Amino acid sequence: MAELERTMIASIALMKRLRREKRRSSRFERDAGQQGE
Repeated sequence: MAELERTMIASIALMKRLRREKRRSSRFERDAGQQGE
């Protein structure tokens, strides 16, 4: 079970990082990225 938990945490962290980078990129074009969350 520990392995599954670790995988889930890693997945969430990766998704969060991707979302953050995406938001940073679109932030220059629009501030709507902040509303997405």
